[in-house]
Amino acid sequence: MKFTSKLLLTLVIGVAQQISAAIFNRPSPDTIPRLPQSMGALPEFNLGWHWFMANFRLQAADGSSFLAGLQVSPLRFTFLPWLQASQAYVGQVALTRQEGPGYYDYFESSLLPNSAGTITSEPFQVAYSLGGASQITIKAAGNGQGGTKGTVYYISASFTSQANNQINATLIVQDRSGIFWQGDHGYLQTGALPSSAFYYFTLPDLVILQGTVVVGSATYTVVADQQYSGARLGMQYQTRTEDSYWGWDWAPVMLTTMDGQPLAKPLCLSLSHERQNSNPNSYVAKYSHGAWLQDDGSTYPLIADQNYFMTFLDYAGSYPNNMLLTVTVPQEFSAGLLLSPLVPGSVFKGKKPFAENPATVSGWLTDKEGIIHQVTGIAWGEHAGYDGNSDFSKLFARPESRQFTGKKPSWWQKLLKPAGF
Repeated sequence: MKFTSKLLLTLVIGVAQQISAAIFNRPSPDTIPRLPQSMGALPEFNLGWHWFMANFRLQAADGSSFLAGLQVSPLRFTFLPWLQASQAYVGQVALTRQEGPGYYDYFESSLLPNSAGTITSEPFQVAYSLGGASQITIKAAGNGQGGTKGTVYYISASFTSQANNQINATLIVQDRSGIFWQGDHGYLQTGALPSSAFYYFTLPDLVILQGTVVVGSATYTVVADQQYSGARLGMQYQTRTEDSYWGWDWAPVMLTTMDGQPLAKPLCLSLSHERQNSNPNSYVAKYSHGAWLQDDGSTYPLIADQNYFMTFLDYAGSYPNNMLLTVTVPQEFSAGLLLSPLVPGSVFKGKKPFAENPATVSGWLTDKEGIIHQVTGIAWGEHAGYDGNSDFSKLFARPESRQFTGKKPSWWQKLLKPAGF
């Protein structure tokens, strides 16, 4: 009975996916995202999300301190394009603390109705009521627009974690770089099928001005740390039909010091592998993506297996742990970077489990003059698909060879491909 119910649900979801492909827009290289509109909900795409990640140091009342990280991800679904009432929301939030043995607190809401969320571009605001006292908010200060260099943003999150800890976090950050367009001005192709694409852009260099984190009865202050402090805000939109990949490994990196001195402008990278299965070496270089934010604000594309390599040195459970990155930009720099997670083995056990962790970065960088420097910085590591999502989704997953060759699946494979969220 349980298997039959899952099968029927999957059939219904599969049909809904095919309908959505017909009535919603798909990302296209011929359409360029525009600001400030693209900071909002974009209901012409049936799936969109904003995400915020921050690395910082927390100081307790007794003066002791430790490294920490905050992740806030509001997801938005639309069932009928342009119809506000058809929107629904899911909120994800997590706090990582390198305190004592290390702690990872996370929360994922149920699917919330349209009345639970607000997403606007003018002014820029993303606010979800997640049930009870839980809420997340990302907004521009002074009812301003987002995406402009110098904009100040307020981020707040209140939730009761899976460990039953009541957590309240508030951060104020300021954008130092402006928009970082990934791929072709925000357009990324992640597979051969037309639906295997999305729009993706970030604000990769947010300086933390101040903040407070409360865990239960303990209050911590976010303190300035020239080596381990920074944040980023991202947006992504797509029309969800077939998945173009099984999972991914993703590492946004910010180098903050060189030879012990803070960099006037952090060096920002974004590197990812799109995988065909749970084997980390199954990635397809053609549909993996990397980028370097140049000093003039433009994006320099990095090609997997040419400009960058991603190697995992060990594992925590079934997920990668310490990560080694090598990056080369001809006539500019080359670097070897070790990403070490704050709390190894942190897994967000939501509807789709994934591992994520704020990380410290250490390594070397050779500049265009051939001089070798020691560098440090901050990063996040995110790894999805190592649990296979579930045995059920493995059973009905479309063969990966079809996903990456563009060979069209049969009608029954389309219907039986799970939608995920």
